[in-house]
Amino acid sequence: MTIRPGDIIATLDIGESAVRVVVGHKQGGGVEVIGVGTCRAPGRRASETVDMEGLVDAIRMAREDAETMCGCSISEVWTGISSRYVELAERSTIVPLPEGRVTKSAIAAAIHACERQLDDPTRMVLHRVCSWRVDDRAGICDPEGLTGSELELVARIALTPARGINLIKRACEKASLIVAGVMLETFALGTSTLHHQERTRGVVQVDIGESKTSVSIWRQGALVYNAAIDGGGRALTEHVAAVLRTERDEARRVKERFACALSEQVNPNEMVDVSTWTNAKDVVSRLNLAHVMEPALEELFRNVRRQIELSGYSDAAAAGAVLTGGTSLMPGCVTLAGRALGRPVRWGAPRGVAGMVDLVREPTFAVGVGLLVEASRPERVRTFCQVSVPTNKTKWKAAMLRLIERIL
Repeated sequence: MTIRPGDIIATLDIGESAVRVVVGHKQGGGVEVIGVGTCRAPGRRASETVDMEGLVDAIRMAREDAETMCGCSISEVWTGISSRYVELAERSTIVPLPEGRVTKSAIAAAIHACERQLDDPTRMVLHRVCSWRVDDRAGICDPEGLTGSELELVARIALTPARGINLIKRACEKASLIVAGVMLETFALGTSTLHHQERTRGVVQVDIGESKTSVSIWRQGALVYNAAIDGGGRALTEHVAAVLRTERDEARRVKERFACALSEQVNPNEMVDVSTWTNAKDVVSRLNLAHVMEPALEELFRNVRRQIELSGYSDAAAAGAVLTGGTSLMPGCVTLAGRALGRPVRWGAPRGVAGMVDLVREPTFAVGVGLLVEASRPERVRTFCQVSVPTNKTKWKAAMLRLIERIL
């Protein structure tokens, strides 16, 4: 089957520990995964870019792996930005309707009036979720064409520092890629892991990263709360490194293969050979690893619960919580989270795509899959911030840079 270049979508997830590229093919109103690429990200620490060249190399390697798998060339990507940089604000305005009906210009004027209240040259509007009222008719999603005398807009607006987006664009440009659009990673996670009923009833989304854990709350279909707390997979790795007296990378591999979040789920007599992953010890008790993991994760989830209570939406999350991030793969993690949070918790596996779904089934690909689903939608319903509009000139420039890379 011949794939047209215009039907190819590529997403870029720049995480703290790894860079992931997911390539999709728009087909029949949906999207199928046709390639993935992953590379460790030495240029990232605590969501900050500390080694630009290392990050650029990681983006290149992930892109090349994805291109080799799908047999297509990638020139532009849709990417996300961490929730820790984003501020949610709610603004409202009322505009008159002199023509007696809602026109496109009236809608644009209302949106402009709300965003003008947040006028700040150092920040960009990343997303806005609009709720409209025309006279006494409230809760309208698309008011265009309705008759009335006044139009009211209540907008939930996500703002992000322009510096963060500019850093992402610069890294992609150095890797010969064009950034087609940027969206809040929390939205991407919601798209790929949450059901519509959960977002409507109210749900807590907990994403365990390397150094930060994001806590987001959805209610009535909208993101109403978003925060990030200290703690994540790196701290757990450091606990294992201290026990084994070994390097962090070796400890991470042992953690990913043998760690368990609940000591009650481990055979007390089970010993595991870790000589393949570390030179410090040949055999270690798996129960000892669980005794290290369990209290550390309990403390993390207690902090998550405290954040939920501080949000003011604790009682609104009737659908429970959804857990994502690489740490959520640890055996017993979902059960321990449910006990600590005092509510039902499930594992958030990415969904909504076809094709090579086995390659993106783990929660580490949840952001990339969510970006892919959003980017495949019609332009009028996308929730991306269009930070650059690819033109023939920019695409030609990216193609020339790729050619120079291959020659060198």
